Amino acid sequence: MIPTGTWLPSLRLWRVTGAAAIGRTLEELALARLKVEVKAVRRKNVHAQAPQPDARIEAGDVLVLLGSERDCAAAEMKLMQGR
Repeated sequence: MIPTGTWLPSLRLWRVTGAAAIGRTLEELALARLKVEVKAVRRKNVHAQAPQPDARIEAGDVLVLLGSERDCAAAEMKLMQGR
């Protein structure tokens, strides 16, 4: 049994379509400031684990995000809106 108050990370897949993140690098997005780690990027059947900070986001990419539910939701908003 998991103790009450234990933080459980959330792992989310997020597909980039028509988002402000397109053309920006992971470093520019600075998702770590939101306490979210990009664990992997899938692009046209290519799976990049531990993507580099200079990896540029393209339309159709799938990002694997790790963080709390709240932090992942904030990261998704930043990816979509650029804020």
